[in-house]
Amino acid sequence: MRAFRLVLFILLPAFFIAMPTAVIESGPSLCLIKNLFGIECPGCGLTRAFSALAHGDILAAMQFNSSIIVTGPLLCYIILRELLVNLCAVLCSCHGRKYNAVKQRG
Repeated sequence: MRAFRLVLFILLPAFFIAMPTAVIESGPSLCLIKNLFGIECPGCGLTRAFSALAHGDILAAMQFNSSIIVTGPLLCYIILRELLVNLCAVLCSCHGRKYNAVKQRG
């Protein structure tokens, strides 16, 4: 399970870096509130803002959704923390198995 989470937290930022913002912008809206009621919610534009931020375009990110000032650093912190925690767990479990196998033989 930890290995799956590790791969997920590597692929999520890689998706935003690899996918051009124009492709995400041209697609249909994913917002349930906008699709049902026709109004934008406070989170509308965050996907495009994260994509623009991943490409280094801070001004475009701010235009898509100004809350990127808070959510951008917060998401970066969460992704880095989860990467480190899951990487340590995967590495420790691998080394733990090797250590236990050597210990049982000795």
